[in-house]
Amino acid sequence: HGFMLALTGSKFLSGPTFCGALIVTAEANARHPELPPGLGAYSCAADWPAGWAAARALPVASNFGLLLRWQAALTELRRFSVWPDADVAAFLRDFARQVRAMLSADASFEPVPVAPFARQALGVAECWDAEQTIFPFLLFVHDGAGAGGRRPLSRDETKKVYLDLLNPSAAGARRYQLGQPVLCGERDGVPVSALRICVSARMIAAACANGGRSGALDDARAALDQIRCALAAL
Repeated sequence: HGFMLALTGSKFLSGPTFCGALIVTAEANARHPELPPGLGAYSCAADWPAGWAAARALPVASNFGLLLRWQAALTELRRFSVWPDADVAAFLRDFARQVRAMLSADASFEPVPVAPFARQALGVAECWDAEQTIFPFLLFVHDGAGAGGRRPLSRDETKKVYLDLLNPSAAGARRYQLGQPVLCGERDGVPVSALRICVSARMIAAACANGGRSGALDDARAALDQIRCALAAL
């Protein structure tokens, strides 16, 4: 279709932050004969495809920081790619089943439905990529005045819980990095955000290397316990 496609090594591959790439087409080269002048502040000619006319105006240098970040991300990809699709899919299905059960069993959480992935348009055989790897959920505190005896956390309250997990104040408390809050409409008239439990390539590779057994589920369970403690303090 002639679209440019953005890729990242910072999310599922769990590479360093700001590890991105843009796949461009020959048509894009013709459509964009010039680049914004400010691009030279953080990009150089070597970052762009050979023969890209607009890149001639950029500095001739090497972005070693970006190259190192991609080396780290590609290392994670290689470790992940050695495992058969069947093993990866089996782990993801088991992980999804248990995480959904954890979230559904506690009134402090509400799983946000995720539509099944439709990969047919890609024209490839079905594989692990059809399995869910991100599990969003809302937070609630028990409140007799709320619907069903609970009230949803506001966006600010959810962000505070997220930051408390990321940077715990208690001495010796473990740090948990969930997917940052994303806007998720309203509940009972309250604008809310969802936190996300996410599975990475690194976690999957570790589980497959350990016969399908993973500390990722224990980590998810412990993170939810930590969230319960944060909710009790609100």
